[in-house]
Amino acid sequence: MKIGIDIDDTITDSWECLIPYYSKLFNIDEDILHKSKPYYNAVSHLITLDEYYKLLLPIYDEVIPNVTLKENVKEVIDELYELGNTVIFITARGKDHTDAYKDSKEYLDRHHIKYDKIITNASDKAKICQEENISLFIDDSIRNCRSVSNSGIETLLFETYYNKEFDDIKHIKSWNEVYEYIKG
Repeated sequence: MKIGIDIDDTITDSWECLIPYYSKLFNIDEDILHKSKPYYNAVSHLITLDEYYKLLLPIYDEVIPNVTLKENVKEVIDELYELGNTVIFITARGKDHTDAYKDSKEYLDRHHIKYDKIITNASDKAKICQEENISLFIDDSIRNCRSVSNSGIETLLFETYYNKEFDDIKHIKSWNEVYEYIKG
């Protein structure tokens, strides 16, 4: 099976690690950010997208290489490989990183996360999943999951506080649950 996996907030806790920086930079209480939609959506009423990228680039370059992994993600991906699966990381990382591919590769390699391919700047994940013949796609974004699912690819939504109210895509809450689902 070919498995497509998002990086930020699917295998990592990126938003949680960035909240203190957003709080300080935009003068927004951390409690509010813990309940808001992440990234640009949390501050779109304050700045334009172009301003956002310019302002956040140095913060992303500093913080993202050090974000924490979600519990058991490495062990589960190791097990998926032992079962003969292929893993392709498909991330929207792009303008918000000086070098999204290099940052992603270095992060995965430093944490000894196995993968067959990394695709960055993935603005149309459904198209990429089709081109890569992905059998199962895992992401925290309801928009990405719906798009991929609508293209006929099995999809799992990695549940977070900002996507739990959506019930049209199968939710998973942990990497152990991902493993049990795939091993089935």
